[in-house]
Amino acid sequence: LTNTTTAPVTVTFTITPLVNGCPGTPTTATVTVQPTATVDNVTNQSVCNGASTAAIHFTSPTAGTTFSWTNDTPAIGLAASGTGDIAAFNPAVTGNAPVVATITVTPIINSCPGTPTTFTITVKPLPVMTVNPSSQTICSGAAITAITFGSNVSGSSFTWVRTNAANTPGITASGNGNVIGTMSNATLTAQTTTFTITPSANGCPGADATASVTVLPVPSVNAVGSQVVCNNSGTGAIHFTSPQTGTITYSWTNDNPSIGLAASGTGDIASFTALNSGTTQQTATIIVTPHIAGAPTDCPGTTASFTIKVNPTITLGPVSSQVVCNNTATTATSFSSNAGDGTVTYSWTNDTPSIGLAASGTGNIGAFNAINSSAVPVTATITVTPVYSNGAQVCSGNSGTFTIKVNPTPAASVTPASQTICTGTAITAIVPTSAVSGTTFTWTRDNTGNVSGIASAGTGTISGSLTNNTAVPQTVTFTIAPSANGCPGTPVTATVTVNPLPTIVCPGNINVNAAAGTCNAVVTYPVATVTGTPAPVVTYSIPSGSTFPVGTTTVTVTATNTCQTVTCSFTITVNDVQLPVITSQPAATATCLGGNASFSVVASNVVSYQWQVLNGATWTNINGANSATYSITNATSAMNGNNYRVQLTGGCTGVSYSNAAVLTVNQPPVVQLNSQHSPLLLPGETVTIEATATPAGGTYVWRKDNTIIPGASGSSLPGLGIDDQGVYTLTYTDPNGCVNTSVGYTVGADASEFVYVYPNPNSGTFVARVYNRTGEVLTVRLHDGRGTALYESKITTGAPYTQLNIDLKGRAAAGTYILSVYNSAKQLMGSKKVIIVH
Repeated sequence: LTNTTTAPVTVTFTITPLVNGCPGTPTTATVTVQPTATVDNVTNQSVCNGASTAAIHFTSPTAGTTFSWTNDTPAIGLAASGTGDIAAFNPAVTGNAPVVATITVTPIINSCPGTPTTFTITVKPLPVMTVNPSSQTICSGAAITAITFGSNVSGSSFTWVRTNAANTPGITASGNGNVIGTMSNATLTAQTTTFTITPSANGCPGADATASVTVLPVPSVNAVGSQVVCNNSGTGAIHFTSPQTGTITYSWTNDNPSIGLAASGTGDIASFTALNSGTTQQTATIIVTPHIAGAPTDCPGTTASFTIKVNPTITLGPVSSQVVCNNTATTATSFSSNAGDGTVTYSWTNDTPSIGLAASGTGNIGAFNAINSSAVPVTATITVTPVYSNGAQVCSGNSGTFTIKVNPTPAASVTPASQTICTGTAITAIVPTSAVSGTTFTWTRDNTGNVSGIASAGTGTISGSLTNNTAVPQTVTFTIAPSANGCPGTPVTATVTVNPLPTIVCPGNINVNAAAGTCNAVVTYPVATVTGTPAPVVTYSIPSGSTFPVGTTTVTVTATNTCQTVTCSFTITVNDVQLPVITSQPAATATCLGGNASFSVVASNVVSYQWQVLNGATWTNINGANSATYSITNATSAMNGNNYRVQLTGGCTGVSYSNAAVLTVNQPPVVQLNSQHSPLLLPGETVTIEATATPAGGTYVWRKDNTIIPGASGSSLPGLGIDDQGVYTLTYTDPNGCVNTSVGYTVGADASEFVYVYPNPNSGTFVARVYNRTGEVLTVRLHDGRGTALYESKITTGAPYTQLNIDLKGRAAAGTYILSVYNSAKQLMGSKKVIIVH
């Protein structure tokens, strides 16, 4: 029996006995059915390990219900079973994962168990964390080594707070997860920050842990003074200090090791010898970096810089030495150096003040009047020292020297002081001397217009010949100037009297004509004019009144006295009055290659002719060309541009030449035939033969198979078809009259297996063509679709594609027919459908 209520239900049974269908006395029985007990829902619990659970009170809708329960995980701190409510308790579990206990509750009423129910108590472990690193030291401004957290409980989270944020800014005051970031320290001492970290897993906090970060301050360097030193001098020692506390070390770099200091180093810089091999001040910038100890690596701080400037040892620039004469001004001397920068001054000393220059001084040396009263040169040596400054340091450079040499003033005498000579003869050598050793002499002379032979000026001893160009005696004065080491002395003079040569003036040149019919003439000429003392003796190479031949003859006249023999000459020209006279010159002519040409001259007084051709720069006689006309046959290309002239010989010795005339040999024109497409044609096709001819501007004559084509006078033959088969040539005459004929150009038939019919359709009259051999007998048949022959004809062919004319007009009804063509061997050459319409 089932009781669906929440209270006991009594069921009464009435029992009636039956015997052979006869009922007996009924009796009753009762059954009390208890309800099925239930438990109200119990809320699951989740608590942290060690925390108190909530007390659990069981209830049921059925009054009088009691409860028993079991616990499948007594490890949480709850008994394995019990009855009644469950009091609060503090669970204690071990392990890294939550522990879930399932409690099954069974309701009981009147000893009847009801429907059990379950709930859970979850005990969550407390996280135990690890911190890495637990402490570290960093440089100010550097990123910390990330502080990472670990836990024995999976899924744990972490929160943290920090201290000393004012002195070590850069990371926030609190956060969650790993600690990362950069921290700085603006103080003069190390600063420590403590991070306190709280772990949490499933809402259960674990014990706090800490990590510390020590941030070292940024070290700095107290100011270091810069230095300026000279090349090869010692610098001052450099000691570095810092305002920060702790262990401070120093590293440094040098951007210019050429000054003698290493490119880098540590600690203080000891005094060293500074170097500068250049010409400008060298600056080395030293950058010092302080380091504070304590971090995994020393912390570099704020750099400082200073300079060491090294002045160069400069060299005096070239100074030209001077050589001057006594009582002349020197050239002002300006000094220079190879310095590329800075300020340079100069000091100097003079070892010989007697030349007129002080023993010492500064700056440039101006011009002064040099003095040497002795008979030998005096040399002073001046030593100059350049002084370089650039900054606070002044540095002496490399000295240099130059000299000033003062030469003495020379005096001179000359021997002989005077002499007389004949014109054209050598003088007695004039020798100058001087008491000053090494004196040289220069001289000039006057009267160069009337007297020649010795130069107008010279040096040393005077020698040579003088010629008097006048008829009277002439005097020449030589002025000799002494010079010793370039210093001039007082000039002296010497004179030479030059007597003139005899003079002679010949008659003028004479020009006469030869006597008529002869080749000479008798000529009488005047006597020559002669002067001189004593009177010269005069002779003539040909006496006056002699017979002179045609041409020019020179007569020489000689006059002689005790000084000289002089001559003059004049010419007597006898003109040939029988010279050839040209009245018509040869004219330039032109011909075609292989053609003929001729040149002619018309002249009088001619005894003989000789034609010549110009070979390069030489005129060459042409064998056999001895008449007034020269003829050329079969002109060649090599003759083109040749120049021809004729030599004409007269009655005496006179020869005349004609003007040159040029022969032009024109080349035959170039003629080519071509077409835009193949000249092998099919019926219905056409081709145009086009000619290219050079030079342009000529005339055209076309031929087919060597027969002139009437009316064809242009540069092309258009519209040639299958009936125009043959060999075509073009004869071209160019503007020069030269003719050439092209190579034959063949228009022919292109082989085909087809039968050509046109027009098609037609009215019964049409033309057929087939590719055939010349002189072949063809059979042409026309039949209808049933094979009935309507037409047959035999035709003897000419050129390929001979026109086969067929006329069926009135003989064939309208319709479609087959035209067949057979060769002489009765072989079918081809067929074509023919349509006849009316």
